Amino acid sequence: MKKRKLLKGKELTELIKLARFKPCKWIELVLKTELTDVQKRVVRSVWRNKRTAVAACHSMGKSYVSACIALCFLFAYP
Repeated sequence: MKKRKLLKGKELTELIKLARFKPCKWIELVLKTELTDVQKRVVRSVWRNKRTAVAACHSMGKSYVSACIALCFLFAYP
């Protein structure tokens, strides 16, 4: 298994800024996942608005993108 290095100083600050201002990029970079256009719209809506409602069919990744958003928020605002 590959060892991961701990982030310090400027690298950590840059990742926090990325999470705060570009959550879609942070999710794709840090969580190594590719978001669909619909999922990106959900992320942006959650980040900008107090409430977001998502009406979609089964298996669109609503729960997955919600978990990604939660992780991004916890990282951006420790």
